[in-house]
Amino acid sequence: MNIGSIKNIVIEKRLNMDKGELSIRTIEEEDLEKIHIWNSTEFRGDYQECELSSLHKMKKRFAENSFFTDEFQMLMVTNKNERVGMVYLNFIRTGFVKIGIVLDSSNRYKGIGTDVTRMICDYLFDNYQVKRIEADTDAENVAAQRVLEKAGFKQEGRLEAYRFHHGKYNDSLIYGLVK
Repeated sequence: MNIGSIKNIVIEKRLNMDKGELSIRTIEEEDLEKIHIWNSTEFRGDYQECELSSLHKMKKRFAENSFFTDEFQMLMVTNKNERVGMVYLNFIRTGFVKIGIVLDSSNRYKGIGTDVTRMICDYLFDNYQVKRIEADTDAENVAAQRVLEKAGFKQEGRLEAYRFHHGKYNDSLIYGLVK
């Protein structure tokens, strides 16, 4: 996977009046404090893993690669120019990308997660030699499972003791979308 000269991603979609205007873009330095706040168990909720990191360490890593490499990309989701969440892309090997999406709690259960998932999948299929996109979610996270299914993903199996959060290992369901 070679991103070459790609430095800025901006994917936009106008939605109905209730949802606004979604945009997915590369991380900017002004986003770091918000990302640091979001990297907490409170923001991530009951089902998401959380890697605690200091703001200083996050700024240092951002200075190194802007969270944008051939192997990993972290992107910001905005709605009407307000930061509402993040997208994670892990380029596992040629043709295979694993995605993760996290939205703040005030933007959940509004269809935004499904729209963001569709947007990022369309972007990946249209701009990279991607054949398969994969996502996993906590086995108890019914809302995330619905998002993936509405976006066209198919459940492919169960991964036992796959995620560690809130002090215990939890099973995950694996979902795939093939071009």
